[in-house]
Amino acid sequence: MNEQDEVVGGVGIGPLDWEAGICELQKLYIDKSARGHGLSKQLMKQAMDYALQDGYERIYIVTDSRLPVANQLYQKYQFERLKAPLPQDPHPGCDTWYIRDIRLADAG
Repeated sequence: MNEQDEVVGGVGIGPLDWEAGICELQKLYIDKSARGHGLSKQLMKQAMDYALQDGYERIYIVTDSRLPVANQLYQKYQFERLKAPLPQDPHPGCDTWYIRDIRLADAG
């Protein structure tokens, strides 16, 4: 929320493969007006904490190579780039995939 009580960002976690302990980071977004203030780090930490509390061990991310800022962000937070999507991937239109063991300390 900003000073006017407007939502300026958000993130979600969704199931991907419960048996393998993998969830998916969904819709990490920060409005342009709120970027540059550390909100992505706060949201990433909240998402990882929530996923751990919910019993997940790894977070999977699907994005696109045409989104360089998003790709840089995920790499900054120690996500490992994959060469191909996971078999359970529900997003056939994307071309970039990441995964991270969230049991590792520090969100970035």
